[in-house]
Amino acid sequence: MQQVYPQLFKRLKLFSALSEAEIMKIINAPENGVEDYEIKNTIFHEGDIGEHMYIVMQGMVEIYVGGEYSDKHGKRDTCIATIQEGEFFGENAALTQQPTRRTAAARAARHTKVFKIHKKYVLEAAKHATDMGGRYPPDEIRDTILKIPMFNGLSRDEIHNVRDWASIVEYKSGSFIYKSGNLADGIFVVLSGRIELLNLDDKGNPVVMASEGPGEYFGEVALLPKGRGKHNHFARTTADKLEKDGYTLGTVGNAEEDSKETIVRIKESKKNFLPLLFSDLKEEFPTVKTETLPSDDKADAVLILGQ
Repeated sequence: MQQVYPQLFKRLKLFSALSEAEIMKIINAPENGVEDYEIKNTIFHEGDIGEHMYIVMQGMVEIYVGGEYSDKHGKRDTCIATIQEGEFFGENAALTQQPTRRTAAARAARHTKVFKIHKKYVLEAAKHATDMGGRYPPDEIRDTILKIPMFNGLSRDEIHNVRDWASIVEYKSGSFIYKSGNLADGIFVVLSGRIELLNLDDKGNPVVMASEGPGEYFGEVALLPKGRGKHNHFARTTADKLEKDGYTLGTVGNAEEDSKETIVRIKESKKNFLPLLFSDLKEEFPTVKTETLPSDDKADAVLILGQ
């Protein structure tokens, strides 16, 4: 087996802040190691789930996408980058906590040796990469955006600058994000909560067309050529269903840390609200227990949410 030295990593900014002992831990980890590829051998395919990044130890690697262009032999691949000795590739998919598909393929341009590194070591190294200006720290916004297909082709610089063109905006329950006819200047990705996309019927009554939750996006249609730059529907945060129906929630508490259940304590006269409670909670907390409150209790309902 070919010897791997810490200097291979020290030359790369992603790993330059690590100590030699930390680098040796990466080198000796059973998930990592040297791989050998002959010319034209595929290292990974476009669309594969990315679990590793790679450092070229010897040879050269081509990064390419499936051909949209055709010649007399049919569709051909398009090379978009070449990776030389001492350089790395495949890190984009390995720098997110969530499973992310490769947006391009990689193959050996000649006889090539690479060092393969599992993503858990890549993510750990990124936490210490201060000289990269925090280029790839764990980031909820970045990771959410990279899971959206239309952003899978972002370059390294675009990923680095994601905070320059994306920001967090909070909306109160029941407020409009945009209205039909408003000019469109971006798309929206839900980080938490839910939003409703709705339009008005002939009588002016709101009709919900769709509901989007965490990780889902909306508002992109108006940015497409046929969208003419204006929204043709309304988007608003989902108003609290109980509040909207005139119901006041009594108390929300936390159960012990080892609890995995939701306990709903509710007055007998208010049990008609249980379906509303369950629909709001079922995605995060499996509701398994219902108890009846004494009739003289000041609260109509008490929720104990499992951790």
